[in-house]
Amino acid sequence: MQIAGLGGVFLHSREPARLAGWYRDVLGIESVNYGESFHCELPVREAGGARRLTRAVWAVFPVGDGEVATAGVTVNYRVDDMDAVLAHVRARNVEIVRSEDGEYGRFAWLRDPDGNDVELWQDTGMED
Repeated sequence: MQIAGLGGVFLHSREPARLAGWYRDVLGIESVNYGESFHCELPVREAGGARRLTRAVWAVFPVGDGEVATAGVTVNYRVDDMDAVLAHVRARNVEIVRSEDGEYGRFAWLRDPDGNDVELWQDTGMED
């Protein structure tokens, strides 16, 4: 068995509208409201031969009965221009926990209002 790729990221929040709004305002993730949940499709290229363009789903759901809110999860988001993204984040008074440039690219970390770690990554070695 082999995992073919990432199908989606699903966060569960006690206040999904607030959390989806934070991701919209801070990271530019525009989601569509479906009742109490919020969904967005992000384009991704499949690995391997065909490299077909497909999508990954990003969503925020309300916490259901017997469920717990997502907390302590780290999601890595690719960015094209780290400097521009960090300027946008700072302008919204969001604390950047740390940032570094390394062998695999540029990284920065922050936290969303529910306590999830947000990792931003600019792959500086990626080919166009």
